[in-house]
Amino acid sequence: GIVLHVFNSKIVEIDTLNYGKQCKDQGKDCTLNFDVQEEMKAPIFLFYELHNFYQNHRRYIKSKNNAQLAGEDMSQKESTLRSDCDPMVTNKDMKKELAWDNITKLDNDSIASPCGLIAASFFNDEYQLLKSDGTRIEIDETNIAWPSDKGNKFAKAKVNSEKTQWINPENEHFIVWMRTAGLPNFRKLWGKITQDLPVGKYQIKIKNNYDVEPFKGEKLVILSTSGPFGGKNRFLEISYIVVGVICWIVAGIFIVKKKLTGDKFGESIKLN
Repeated sequence: GIVLHVFNSKIVEIDTLNYGKQCKDQGKDCTLNFDVQEEMKAPIFLFYELHNFYQNHRRYIKSKNNAQLAGEDMSQKESTLRSDCDPMVTNKDMKKELAWDNITKLDNDSIASPCGLIAASFFNDEYQLLKSDGTRIEIDETNIAWPSDKGNKFAKAKVNSEKTQWINPENEHFIVWMRTAGLPNFRKLWGKITQDLPVGKYQIKIKNNYDVEPFKGEKLVILSTSGPFGGKNRFLEISYIVVGVICWIVAGIFIVKKKLTGDKFGESIKLN
């Protein structure tokens, strides 16, 4: 716990950018100003955070078809898709009109690809980071998903994916979203910054597409460095310290009891 505390204290994190309400009056294009008060060393991770979103609901988790997500031909398995993806089955249900080539119009009554509640609720806000003079800071959006997922669990349809699917299933933001969180308040990685951020003023431009009002939620954007154990984790640090203290107290009680009872402490009772 003390080791975690030392490493946590070296992690620099900016977690005050709660933009759900701040961006409400700015429409789809929103700009937030913030200060970096302590130099942030690369790599710097950009997360989005949602509050009050229950990705761990049983019906939500089950609403997908793994074979479809892996790029298999499901044209002869419509009944399976309807069962697995209920209640978000068709393009009309999903409110998807265009394929991901942004040209081809999708048939409203066709099975959406991908379908299901998880895919339907895909988080689609976008971010740009700028210095105070307007210079853009590059955010690397690659290699944010698990290597085992890319091209295996998530793959494009083998025929005309760009004309038949509303999103490219190999889109790493989509893959990250599809790995459901266990708690209602969670963070997901959006990108990485490969340069240091010195102390100063910055802006973050947001494509504010994702509506959190239906589930009375909040959304934040987080900038954070990392340590040997990942990001800042106060819960784990406190848990180890508390358990350690309890162990010392219990050990102390046994030592005192041993001193008071002498050699009889812990001896077996002999029965005649």
